[in-house]
Amino acid sequence: MGRKKKLEPDVRTMATLKGLGEIGATRDEAAAILGVCRLTLRRFLAEYPDMEEIFEAGIDSGKATLRRWQWKAAKNGNPTMLIWLGKQMLKQRDDAAYADTATKDSVDTLRSDMERKLSRIIDAQPEGELASEPKP
Repeated sequence: MGRKKKLEPDVRTMATLKGLGEIGATRDEAAAILGVCRLTLRRFLAEYPDMEEIFEAGIDSGKATLRRWQWKAAKNGNPTMLIWLGKQMLKQRDDAAYADTATKDSVDTLRSDMERKLSRIIDAQPEGELASEPKP
């Protein structure tokens, strides 16, 4: 049985943790890349809080970079990004399915009202106040 790998709080480990954080790697993924088990990484980060901070700073930096690219795409007129940012930041939403149903219901209601009114006109059945008057 081989000896388990031990992490050292050196420049290389620090740079690797920062880089992994920047691409949004999970702790499990970071452990795999560093060649250690999850428990070893967890203990290492607990023992060296500055390494934990570097990893977290990498994660925050990666998020900021991604957000910057999204804004750049939106500023360049990317319709997909404009819509996505509108939904995320302005709470806008698509109601296409609702609009289609509402439009169909409105058209069906209008058609039904028109058919009823035409039927009354054809049958000479007045509506409203005229309906209470006797027929000549």
